[in-house]
Amino acid sequence: MYKKSITFCKVLTIVGLSKNSGKTSFLNWLIKKQQNKKIAITTTGRDGEDIDLVTGEQKPKVQIPKNAIFTTFDNILNTQSSQLKGLKKLPFRVIGNSLWLCEALEDIETEIIGPVLRKEQEALISIFGEYNPNMILIDGSLDRKSICLSEKITDIILVLGASAGNINEIKKQVERIKFFTSMPTLQINDYDTITYDNIKTEFKSIYSKESFISDILAQKPNWIYFPGAITDTSWNKLKNSFKSKSTKIIFNHPINVNINKDELKRFLQENTIYSRLNFPIRQIAVNSYSPYNEHIDIDLLKKEIKDIFTDKEVIDITQLVNSL
Repeated sequence: MYKKSITFCKVLTIVGLSKNSGKTSFLNWLIKKQQNKKIAITTTGRDGEDIDLVTGEQKPKVQIPKNAIFTTFDNILNTQSSQLKGLKKLPFRVIGNSLWLCEALEDIETEIIGPVLRKEQEALISIFGEYNPNMILIDGSLDRKSICLSEKITDIILVLGASAGNINEIKKQVERIKFFTSMPTLQINDYDTITYDNIKTEFKSIYSKESFISDILAQKPNWIYFPGAITDTSWNKLKNSFKSKSTKIIFNHPINVNINKDELKRFLQENTIYSRLNFPIRQIAVNSYSPYNEHIDIDLLKKEIKDIFTDKEVIDITQLVNSL
């Protein structure tokens, strides 16, 4: 039953380029667009708290429609008990507190809390599937340990704002993400250790195993698979070994190629690189507002992002919110 329901269920995560990018505002707009659909909602950590601990600014609550299911703390379930129905106590804890899966009995504004670890979020997706939602929405993050790297994710929406820096800093980050989306994929087993030509090694990480990997590359295998990330530290030790177009270099996910722009260009020129998983960005939402008063003209921001992601829709979060 679960497999059948999840097959037809979109699992969409919203990831921000930085904190205070406007993810919650965009999430609320997206929730409202799912009228007459059964949706499940969670987040990485907390979302909808009253005050931002960094800027001191008031934050928007998450707007949960009637019949939607979502995750939160047990004390929030108790506080809003007339508006919520507790469906299941979940086997996850966040900052020492129990999580509950709840159903909204009416339209409410509240705080959502979800597990931080990817494995726990993947388990939560399976639990959501038991309730047959049409869509699962996850307020996620953009890092090598986040849910956006999971093969359970069907769509990613990138949210970016002036809080990420000036226009040139934002462009550099977005150009890197563009590379992630354009990396070709290659079907291969999900090996949990470094593997080459179907020979599994005992090592998961590239870091501190550079000499061992260099010896493998010297044998010119047909392919080598890395389940983890390559960073500048490891690259500097391996770049003279990574010089063969005949060996397919396969990473688990594009975001695991975590080396600086100039060296990344060299890596691509001298090697044949693939990813086991893709990075399915569907849409980009931009926010010209900065809590640090370093706002960016919205038309300029949209144009610069559209020049990079020519095949994606770039939308203005403020315009979306005002349209509700």
